[in-house]
Amino acid sequence: FATSVAGKAVSVVHSISLKYGVPKNTATFNIPQLDLYIAPQGTTKIDDPKAVYIDKIPMLTKGQVIADGANSITVDTASKAGAQFIYYVQNPNQTFVLLVNAKPVVRAGDAMPAGELWLRVTPVITVGLPR
Repeated sequence: FATSVAGKAVSVVHSISLKYGVPKNTATFNIPQLDLYIAPQGTTKIDDPKAVYIDKIPMLTKGQVIADGANSITVDTASKAGAQFIYYVQNPNQTFVLLVNAKPVVRAGDAMPAGELWLRVTPVITVGLPR
């Protein structure tokens, strides 16, 4: 949000973080880093110009689980991704999606990849007037 105090615009978004977990991982291979993007609802590809890179989630070893919300990514409110989150806070009728991209590699002789991975990402946005 932004508001006006003494005639000056003041941002009231103090912090943005993304809590994440992997409650289910039956993958038979290591999952390389996951790149995370924010984009308007309906965007399905990370190379869409509306998709904005947020950060990465480090590699997950095969079968590795992480409790929901146990890990966190801090989004700088002054970054391009931070500006997108602030836009969606200021415009709650505009919906957004979080896109995830990974580039697994299978080498000759490796078993065929299989399994299922559940990734849960929860935005946590702290708002309020400056103190």
